[in-house]
Amino acid sequence: MHYFCGMKNVLLFCLFLFFIVPLSSQVVRIMFKEKIILEGNDLFSGSNLDMACGGNITINLPKSGPHQILLDRKFNIEPFNKEDRGDYVHVRWLLSKVLPVREIVIETAMLVSTDSQHKSSIFKNGEEEIDKYLLEDKRFPFRSKEVQKLVAQLKSNSVDSLLDEIMALGIKNLTYVTTPAHHGGLVKALKKGKGDYIHYAELMTTLCRAMGIPARVVYGYRLISNLDRDCWVEVYIEGRGWVRKHPFTYPKSEYNNNPDLMYISVLYDKDPIYDFAIRMGLALRMKNQLLYSTMPMQREAVENYKNHELIKSDSLFRILIKEIPQYYNYYNFLGITRARQGQFDNALGLLQQAMNLSKSDEEKCYTYYAFANFSALKHDPKLAINYLDLVLKKGCVSLEKIKQDPDLSTIAQTVEFLSLIEKYEDID
Repeated sequence: MHYFCGMKNVLLFCLFLFFIVPLSSQVVRIMFKEKIILEGNDLFSGSNLDMACGGNITINLPKSGPHQILLDRKFNIEPFNKEDRGDYVHVRWLLSKVLPVREIVIETAMLVSTDSQHKSSIFKNGEEEIDKYLLEDKRFPFRSKEVQKLVAQLKSNSVDSLLDEIMALGIKNLTYVTTPAHHGGLVKALKKGKGDYIHYAELMTTLCRAMGIPARVVYGYRLISNLDRDCWVEVYIEGRGWVRKHPFTYPKSEYNNNPDLMYISVLYDKDPIYDFAIRMGLALRMKNQLLYSTMPMQREAVENYKNHELIKSDSLFRILIKEIPQYYNYYNFLGITRARQGQFDNALGLLQQAMNLSKSDEEKCYTYYAFANFSALKHDPKLAINYLDLVLKKGCVSLEKIKQDPDLSTIAQTVEFLSLIEKYEDID
């Protein structure tokens, strides 16, 4: 079996920029609320909830992971117990204990990566656990006859096209049904040719493992204005970490072209997120709400930056740095904004901070490009060309983008710049 390196981007943060901004590794600070509302009358305790109706409420809550960092969590009613179970936190309330109100409210603050391929180095990689996501078990029976028939149809040698093939096989061999047929397992679903959204995820995971690619089913939330329960697949690609794929029949645009879309992982290869056991006469209702997100501010800041609205972009990036001080790229943005205003000493300090925060090769490459912009704005073509040469060697910014970048216009007609362009056009 083969282990493949490389991955096609699935969830793209859709902003068209000419400058230092990578279209990946976008980091957002969010705060969201989950509310469990108790309704109806318990037959044993009448209408008075304080008289200790029977049952319990269990929720599995997200922790920090490959695409997210837990910042804070608050409860209006403290749970009966909280148990750290590795990937998630298991929380339980006993209704036989007196609850003072009919609503349980959980507020959570997190940093979330909005990109499915490259994440900021502020998120942990999860490399220590990949081996267990290559194993076969009853949910992922990759040695079964039904799955091996599909494996034999896979021909691609690159991970990009291979994963596309795997997704296409799932859509071809399973007709989507809304009524769960989950209890019979994946093999039974393949024999019937029908499956729910979990079967699609399990089939993709199974085929990936059959090809030696670590993969897992993820249960969590799809978040725009509200939290909706969702299920997807993550595959581990060396050098890129865990990469999200949606192996379903839904239009790709629903997941690929929405810049507001965020995901919060809760469980890996386990279900459910909620588990309620209550007596007759008492019902539960869930309400979820996004309370705060830095994404609109980030979008406005980048748009102002692109349009050279220096005062507005300066103010917004300063706020974003306070919200997410560990994210390198805000310092790049603010540094170039200051350089555009002629504040070169201040700009240099911000870019040096960006370099200190840049951990991955990709992040360092984009920061080198910011230094190239800074040097050009300071009319230092020799230093700018050195940085541009480094960036082109690393390949994080295209030659075409460099040729169109207004911040490089001060050196665009120099011998050094024209020689650099000619050198890399010959290479292309």
